Amino acid sequence: MLKNYSYNGSGQTKFAFFVCLIILISNQCYAISEERRLELKDLTKEMFDHGWNSYMQHAYPEDELNPFKCTGRGSDKYDPDNININDVLGDYSLTLVDTLDTLAIIGTQEQFEEAVYRVIKTVSFSQDNKVQVFELNIRALGGLLSAHMLASDPLFNHTIKGYNDELLEMAKDLADRLMPAFQNTKTGIPFPRVNLKKGVPSSETTETCTAGAGSLILEFGVLSRLTGNPSYEQAAKRALRSVWHRRSNLNLLGNVIDIQTGQWIHTASSTGAGIDSVFEYMLKAYVLFGEQEYKDMFDQAYKALLLYVRDNSGYLYRNVHMSTGSLMSYWIDSLSAFFPGLQVLHGDLEAAIKNHLVFYNIWRRYHALPERFDFYQKTADLPYYPLRPEFIESTYHLYMATKDPFYLQVGEMVIEDLNNRTRVPCGFASIGDVRSGQLEDRMESFMLSETLKYLYLLFDVDNSINKMDSNYVFTTEGHILALPGKYVHQKAKMPNSTQAIITLQHSPAGTCQNYNPTQRRFASLPTELEMTSILYQPHIDFAAFIAGHIANTVPPISIQGHCESPNTIKSYSLSFGFTSPSERLFKQQHAKQNNNNLMDFLGGYLAKSLSGLKIELSGGRKNEYLVKGVHPPTISFSENQTLAIPLHAIFDYLPSSSDLIRLLVKQSGVSKPRDYLTSDFEVSVKSTGQDQCFEFIGLKAEFGPSYPIQTNMAEIEFTDDFGCAPLQSGKNKVMVISRGQCSFEDKVWNAQQAGARAVIILNNQKEDTLIRMASSGSRKIRIPSVLLSYQDSLTFVRTKGIQRFSMQQLSSVDNDPTASFKLLFQNRLIQNLDVVNV
Repeated sequence: MLKNYSYNGSGQTKFAFFVCLIILISNQCYAISEERRLELKDLTKEMFDHGWNSYMQHAYPEDELNPFKCTGRGSDKYDPDNININDVLGDYSLTLVDTLDTLAIIGTQEQFEEAVYRVIKTVSFSQDNKVQVFELNIRALGGLLSAHMLASDPLFNHTIKGYNDELLEMAKDLADRLMPAFQNTKTGIPFPRVNLKKGVPSSETTETCTAGAGSLILEFGVLSRLTGNPSYEQAAKRALRSVWHRRSNLNLLGNVIDIQTGQWIHTASSTGAGIDSVFEYMLKAYVLFGEQEYKDMFDQAYKALLLYVRDNSGYLYRNVHMSTGSLMSYWIDSLSAFFPGLQVLHGDLEAAIKNHLVFYNIWRRYHALPERFDFYQKTADLPYYPLRPEFIESTYHLYMATKDPFYLQVGEMVIEDLNNRTRVPCGFASIGDVRSGQLEDRMESFMLSETLKYLYLLFDVDNSINKMDSNYVFTTEGHILALPGKYVHQKAKMPNSTQAIITLQHSPAGTCQNYNPTQRRFASLPTELEMTSILYQPHIDFAAFIAGHIANTVPPISIQGHCESPNTIKSYSLSFGFTSPSERLFKQQHAKQNNNNLMDFLGGYLAKSLSGLKIELSGGRKNEYLVKGVHPPTISFSENQTLAIPLHAIFDYLPSSSDLIRLLVKQSGVSKPRDYLTSDFEVSVKSTGQDQCFEFIGLKAEFGPSYPIQTNMAEIEFTDDFGCAPLQSGKNKVMVISRGQCSFEDKVWNAQQAGARAVIILNNQKEDTLIRMASSGSRKIRIPSVLLSYQDSLTFVRTKGIQRFSMQQLSSVDNDPTASFKLLFQNRLIQNLDVVNV
């Protein structure tokens, strides 16, 4: 976008502005015509019919469709531990149940009635399968309740003659099968999984995600109101309260909690996977039930998210530590794309617009939304896209709130990409890798129940759902739930009756009142240039930068017709938290003594402690960082000054901040720098010949002994496979085996059984950091083993002609007076920062 350049009135500068204006107009945004909108509505319906008919013809009564094989998919009986399948699929025609209300919205009344009667006659939840409570609640229980309301309430214009609450009875039966998850739990937080026939297995884990524990209140609450049995709502409310009461002092929630102890297992707080829908259900429970308690929860949680999870730019919502607010990772996930839609419901449109634009630009870049995106490296971290609806959901809500034609164009983009990239003869296939376009043989139920539903409602502006003005909500699975007044408790504190609890049409323009700039005009003709659209606001450029999406390769403008952008030097503030609450309190009470934390040290300063210290960094030469200052006390550093940090002071921060900082150590006699955290487990592998010497640094396994080995290269044997089957040779040799297809422990066990002296595992995965090979403890491993990095593995294979070979565990660096240390920030050296072992 045009920046606020300072013009000097010269002809050259005016020419530069003229060129830029031409570039802007060449990418003009036209409002979608009424004819095109109707075409897109019909195209979405055709896509739904294609997916639905493929499921019914090739997959029903199975749970899901395999779009490649044109077959059905149910629970995995051969591998009960396959939670990727068995958490969701349990042999109850899930796609049929999950899609009922979508059929009423997109399909015909006849299709809806036929599907309802098919569910009543053929679906049973009396299955000997262990399923995830959260998934079955949002997909099946929500689907049954929504379809029941559509079939029985004249408000929706989809009543079925002769329907006698059968779906409600099925919903009650299903909920009764889920209720054992709430029994025998000390906190009231449910077990994550139940067997639909036998209850909670004795071996079931006590660890559950926050979303799974706190996102049950809508479905369970509605069921209680409709049946008059309060136990369902009470159980779900207790679980939500229990999670909320264990929030941190910052009002942040963690990601995984133990249901018996109430202790947090994974302390990352975000708006994404594992935690996302708990915020959604707080606000929507208030909308649906009108109880102030839920609104109070959400208000506090939302404020904390803005303070600590949202970055300073206002666009990114990150993963931070729930107790400190410190950054824990550089990725955002596709599930968090739902959050702009929730911000619309809350009325924070500016934040919603910015947040949505990040995902919009990621989609534009990959023509889909990768499961995870690394916003620092600006690349797909987990590249698969299973046809998720969250981005389309937020697009729909933003259009309903703003009527900005930009969001219709976003929907058009999504329709074209889904048809071009995922459509196959039998339905739609998940994208295994958004970079290459590789597809996978699965169409999850939410493709029909959510993704295409939100797309259709986006273009069907006259749909009765879009005109409802009552306390209705979409659940996190996109099911429509509404409660007539007789089901809302009178004691609940309701808003003023002159204004609806939820409405997206207040203004004459049909938009939220907060989104009506006085100068805004609404384009209606296909040839009218709409300069007030989101596409022409400064937001769009910054979001594109975050996503690494460069849409226009035309250089910026200068006096010669192109602007020469100055080199920008990135600056960061690295803040170190307190290692304990007592230390924080002591330092706050003795602030003056904190000024003595830094002492003159060899032409620079030595920091006695890092607790409460902030280090200012800026970009230097050679892709490095420089310390520019510290606080407290406030001291600026010149280029020749060095900040020294004691090893013991940095140690406590390394394990929890490994995504930000790494400590490297250099020892005499060892050719490569080593990672300090793993140095106690590192093994030196050397290959030497007459005039060549190679050294590789690997990590020893958690199992087996470690002792030096000296051997000739002739005593090394490379396996031709992955070592997952018993080996036919290898006695008294060092076996070299590739990673993959079975556990590390199995490979080493097979080598040991063949009489091998040791094992080297070659890494075929391009990982930045090595992992220690784990053990189940079921086998007694007596030989040492080591895992090499990907690059070292490639080089090692090339050294087959070398004459001598040795393996030796390296000694600890803590007692090595010659060891030197260097700190890396974002994998770049901090040039004038030294770590000293004092």
